Amino acid sequence: MRDAEITDKGKKLRGSDLLQSLQDVEFHTMLDILQMGNIEHNILSSDEHRKIKVDIKNSKSHFSLKVLREFVRQSKTLTSSKQPKIVIVTAANRDQFEPVDLYTQLFEELGADVTWLPADLALFAAIEANNQNQDAEACDKLEDYRQSLLQQYARQRIFPKLTEYQRDICKKPERLNEMLAEAQGIYFVEGDAFHLKMLLSTTILWLKVFLTKSSKEC
Repeated sequence: MRDAEITDKGKKLRGSDLLQSLQDVEFHTMLDILQMGNIEHNILSSDEHRKIKVDIKNSKSHFSLKVLREFVRQSKTLTSSKQPKIVIVTAANRDQFEPVDLYTQLFEELGADVTWLPADLALFAAIEANNQNQDAEACDKLEDYRQSLLQQYARQRIFPKLTEYQRDICKKPERLNEMLAEAQGIYFVEGDAFHLKMLLSTTILWLKVFLTKSSKEC
């Protein structure tokens, strides 16, 4: 793509020049649209999401593994169970779906019971629209919310199972509170601090509602 050339009104344009002229939002949008689904075609010609294969024994990221092991160890001190429940939050990542498989397998390999919290601005906007009776089908339109709020495209095509899971959570938002209440550890995957700030500001409001409701029930 970088070496490609086109001629427009007698002027030659190189792919590298066009790429450099794109704004960040335009560049990421292009990648989203061009990205091929992570699909594995097996001998029976059925489609299956190809999960990342994690092998911590041969990992060269010794410091990162040390940190994750310590996180699991500390979480385990908070439960009598052999497997501490750890919730991973990937919303700080530009593509919140992309690191889910990696971190799920990492923590599973380290002995944890892992759950992905599919919280992002699109999810909370859809839940709010549904709760305010603004749009009863908001959870089925999460792809639209991703485009308008996160400038993400074609995530449903690339990650069908994960987006379906997020839609199910949207329709039963109380499960978000259950995940957080049951977890011994909440791990925030690295990413853009701005995305994380926006998520946390929304999540704090959500937690206030949850805690208020819980105190009344007690």
